[in-house]
Amino acid sequence: MGSILFDFLAESVLFRERDLDEHYANVPEAELSAALQQYREFCLAHQRELMAEATGRANCFTLFPGMHPVPLDLLKQSALYVERYVLADPLFALTEAENDAGRAMRSYLGGGSKKGLDRQALSRAVRSLKGLTPMIAADYVKCLPVSFLFEVPEHLPIYFSENRLN
Repeated sequence: MGSILFDFLAESVLFRERDLDEHYANVPEAELSAALQQYREFCLAHQRELMAEATGRANCFTLFPGMHPVPLDLLKQSALYVERYVLADPLFALTEAENDAGRAMRSYLGGGSKKGLDRQALSRAVRSLKGLTPMIAADYVKCLPVSFLFEVPEHLPIYFSENRLN
């Protein structure tokens, strides 16, 4: 059955094997940024479908191991015991654009200025997704963009009591 994320990525510059082998050295940064932005918009526009695809049927033993990557060997070993893994999408985490609140927080914590796109991290993320392709095609693994839940909000709310009682 597969995944709608992989159907989208199959047409993307991010999944081209020759560019992936060279860590996207021959691809302009503007083109990579545009491809990542399109991927982000696609994921956010199809959140309900992705969630329905990941949860599947009610009597399926589904496991969400958290935000950390799961080794490929562990996924293979547990195939007899777990019907479906829901993994955090490693590529979606790279699509986060820095906003003013994030820049201020990084500056406050002593971080330097953010450099351009990390092509090594991008190629690692795409390699891990490509390694999961047979498992995703068999509906054993599903990827969700859960890193969206941990992104810095665009505006940080400030709550206060007008009468100072609460």
